[in-house]
Amino acid sequence: MDRFSWIAFWAISIIWGSTFLAMKIGLAYMPPITFATLRFLIASVLLFGYLRLKRKSISVTWGQFGHLVAIGFFMTALPFGLTFWGQQFVSSGMAAVLTSTVPFFVVFLAHFFLAERATVTKILGVAVGFAGILLLFMDQLGSGATLAGGLALVGSAAGYGIGNVYSKKFGSGTDSDVTNTVQTMVGTVILGAGSLAFERGYAITFHWKGVAALLFLALFGSAVAFGLFFWLMQRVPATTISLVAFLIPVISVLLGTIVGEPLNWGMVVGMVLIFGGMALSEGLVARLWQGKTPVHSASR
Repeated sequence: MDRFSWIAFWAISIIWGSTFLAMKIGLAYMPPITFATLRFLIASVLLFGYLRLKRKSISVTWGQFGHLVAIGFFMTALPFGLTFWGQQFVSSGMAAVLTSTVPFFVVFLAHFFLAERATVTKILGVAVGFAGILLLFMDQLGSGATLAGGLALVGSAAGYGIGNVYSKKFGSGTDSDVTNTVQTMVGTVILGAGSLAFERGYAITFHWKGVAALLFLALFGSAVAFGLFFWLMQRVPATTISLVAFLIPVISVLLGTIVGEPLNWGMVVGMVLIFGGMALSEGLVARLWQGKTPVHSASR
């Protein structure tokens, strides 16, 4: 990746790594699917305003629109609906572990549907990175969790993995800002339907903490981060972008230390494994090794 791609990659990781706390705060004041709907509704308004400011129009063919609907379902409606719902029934650590299975889905699907071979080093790198995630949250894995909550979060990871590969294959021909805006609107409509179907009559408390969390998630977690995501999607492999799922919990843990949460040596080793797994998956280890290996002359 070039410099700007790396900046975008880390910006996405930092923003999404900070959203776990915001989601936990917001869920104390609003039912999950309604909270997700409001998040993406506000993001849709912001993104549409941004398009108007940039003088870009949502002019897509029916075929492109169909792909954007699918992207909106798999990237927004399905994963976030399941994540917001599932987080009520599992610990934050368990949620981080289960949602970090995204790279496994992407590596598998990209091997069959994209020109991204699932090499041994790539699979090994993802496995090492996931082992780091397990070590990072080892102390929290024994916390109470329900089967339904766990399955919801695995389903969220699977949906996101499908959306990742699908948007790489079918969304690259559309302007990234248009893709982000339309898929966000589609996700909002689907989530809104789910909210009306399952959460009608639930109380919503408009406390300033809940509103602040909602606005943060809408502006940064959705409008900005997804904008960077779809921009990056047109420039790097899907398997590379999926590794953001490993960095999100790392950022979350590091931010937690700011508010006094503990950081032990096991967690540090877990982070080292995560970064090592990412380097292995991306071929950085192989390139460093080749760079240190002396080149022998062909003539002896």
